[in-house]
Amino acid sequence: MNMIEKILARASGKKEVSPGEVVVARVDLMVMHDLSANFVTRVFREELGGGSIPDPSRIVFVFDHNFSPPTREAAEKLFEVRRFAAANGIRLFDCGNGSLHHVIIENGLWAPGQVIIGCDSHTPIYGALGVFATGVGNNSMAALGFQHGRAWFKVPETIKIVLHGQVGKAVAPRDIAQYVVGCLGEDSAIYKALEYGGQYIVSLSIEDRMLFPLMSIDVVAKAGFINPYEN
Repeated sequence: MNMIEKILARASGKKEVSPGEVVVARVDLMVMHDLSANFVTRVFREELGGGSIPDPSRIVFVFDHNFSPPTREAAEKLFEVRRFAAANGIRLFDCGNGSLHHVIIENGLWAPGQVIIGCDSHTPIYGALGVFATGVGNNSMAALGFQHGRAWFKVPETIKIVLHGQVGKAVAPRDIAQYVVGCLGEDSAIYKALEYGGQYIVSLSIEDRMLFPLMSIDVVAKAGFINPYEN
């Protein structure tokens, strides 16, 4: 098994898994910005009937979209999410803390080998830290996530991308990440995982490595992943 398969096997209580197998995995962290938190909490209350959340410590809200609400309606939605978080013991980073994913990363709310889900298409960014991370729908988050702390996945087939060599002057990591997307092509990795490796990836800072899993969504990949390195 590769690392992605090992993470999903551990999280689903299995000795091993293989691509195409459906697993129900324990989720280590559920992350939402203000817009998705509003949708998910409404589904939880109105469609699922509400109730208690068994482990709210695994849920984090970050207000980063309507952090300066332009309308009364937008402000009221933030108020409702604040009230839900307070009532259920959910950690909330209110307006002004920064972008959702950077807040999670900079506050150390992750660890290699974890499973992280979010309702944002850029959730795979945590793959730069050795995490299996992917986006899920609002209903899945409310039903399986909030109520059971779990999510179901089809174990993805992995495409390994090895990057080596030197780049030219003024060529940035984003240029390389976009070049990889161009080489793979649109819709080339539907429900697959992209594992990035090679000396070029190892040489990058964490901030620059994030670009590669982050852009996995551009080829419709389920996740992006980089094995953790000491640097």
